[in-house]
Amino acid sequence: MTISGSMDVFTPAPAAKAAHAAKDFEGLLLEQILKTANTDEDNPAIGFGEDQLAMALAASGGIGLAKTVEAGLSSSRQASASVASS
Repeated sequence: MTISGSMDVFTPAPAAKAAHAAKDFEGLLLEQILKTANTDEDNPAIGFGEDQLAMALAASGGIGLAKTVEAGLSSSRQASASVASS
C-alpha cells in the first residue's frame, strides 16, 4: 500500500457515513419511543435493555426510517454536488 499524502484510505465513503448516521438516528428515535412507554424509571437494567433493543431493531432494519433518511441524505448530497459542479 502506498500513501500519497492523502488520508482518503481511512475515511469512510459519504454513502457509508450516511447509512451509519441514518441507522444511529433510527436507533435513537426507537430508544426514545421505548423510554416513553416505560413505566419503571427506577430500574437502570430496563433502561440499558431499552437502549440495546433500540439499537438491535435499527441494525436489523427497524421500522424503515433509516432507509428513508439515508435516501434523503444521498439525494441532498447529489444535489449539492451538481450545484458545485455547475
